[in-house]
Amino acid sequence: MGRHRALLIGASDYEMRGVQPLPFIPGDLRRLGSVLESRGFQDVQVLSARADGKQISANYVNARVIGFLRHARRGDTLLILLSGHGVHARGRDFLVPEDIDEDMHPFESGCVAIDWRRHLDETLAEHVVILIDACREGIHQDSMGVAGVREWGKQEIGAALRRKVAYLYACSPAQLALFVRAHEAVPPGADHGTRPGESFSLFSRSVSDVMARLPGTEAPALDEFMEAVQDRVSELHRAYRKRGQPQILRLVTDIPSDNFFFLPRTGQPAPPVTHPAPPPKPTRSRAKTPTTSRRAPSPATTPDRRRPSWIRRGIVTATVLAVVTGALVGGRQWIRSQYYVGVVGSHVAVYQGVSQKLGWMQLSDVQEDHPEIELKYLPAYQRNQVKETIAVDSVSQVRNHVRELAAQASACKKDAARRKFKAGIGTTPPSLTTEEQQLVPLCEAS
Repeated sequence: MGRHRALLIGASDYEMRGVQPLPFIPGDLRRLGSVLESRGFQDVQVLSARADGKQISANYVNARVIGFLRHARRGDTLLILLSGHGVHARGRDFLVPEDIDEDMHPFESGCVAIDWRRHLDETLAEHVVILIDACREGIHQDSMGVAGVREWGKQEIGAALRRKVAYLYACSPAQLALFVRAHEAVPPGADHGTRPGESFSLFSRSVSDVMARLPGTEAPALDEFMEAVQDRVSELHRAYRKRGQPQILRLVTDIPSDNFFFLPRTGQPAPPVTHPAPPPKPTRSRAKTPTTSRRAPSPATTPDRRRPSWIRRGIVTATVLAVVTGALVGGRQWIRSQYYVGVVGSHVAVYQGVSQKLGWMQLSDVQEDHPEIELKYLPAYQRNQVKETIAVDSVSQVRNHVRELAAQASACKKDAARRKFKAGIGTTPPSLTTEEQQLVPLCEAS
């Protein structure tokens, strides 16, 4: 029987001018390592500081990853996490090592290319999942002489398709993988499973929290796991009042992610960890929509907005019981207290109720229509989210989502008019606000 093994590597102690240190990374990795051991991983290696005092160099990272892949046994499942600053140049993705030098030219030549294609082809492991928690705020490509590149590298999985290989990025094109600083705090009285004074990566903490909350008997598919992590990232983003929209996870694989299992079943509930996060909040059940990776030739996918199976079963069962077993009045009151963001025709709308039917009965209706937020002006990942519905817990969350979508659609609509004007078509386009200027890169990456 194959083993479950993990390799967690973090670059945090940067000394180069203009590249800020990331002192929270060792704590992130220790926390995740502890959770993985409790989840049944037999071998967990945490490499965030070298015993000899040397820095986490490009050679060191490459040697550890290659050795990890080479020493796998047939049937093993491997999980690799890379955490640190990241850059993207010439269509490829790189992790910035701690010993990077400002005189390196081109800059990426001194970085770690996230591409071990030959070694992935040769490893005996059956499953390999690589988590990339990079592209952090605080490192600016222009100041380091690296041309701004909005596209992410398209990992060539190649012959490794005979086994299951996936790359899960902490953010999508033109986005930043954010972290919480020690002075940041949630609003007074709110409890989001974190403590005052903590500093952590939203992505790494979310991965840890989701794994810690999974029952030991559950091993969700990769797409369900990603969905739960995405929910936790969005929750923490809002709790700490980060600017803009939450970072959107990006999955790169040519394997149907709903049939990709990489977590062990322990046979018993996972033991609690210190200050565990609350489980991802469920959405209303909805029809399955295929992800891009199952039909398009490119391996890039957008997040599949479905809830983990154990949550979907729970919410559907609760709804059916509430209505069918006689609690009609209470069930109706609960349904009318729910909201979600969805679609009417070709634009966005806010619904009251839940996005499912009970027999012939529709359990929601349009509360607010927003024809000004046209789907064609939203980036692809947001269009998919809205089409598959975005569940919210309060009216205030509805307003936040609508405001964010409206700002993005407005930015993309103005940007489309600007590009037409440059091409000699149309009249002078309206000017962009400061917020819209920051959102324009997402339009071009959609």
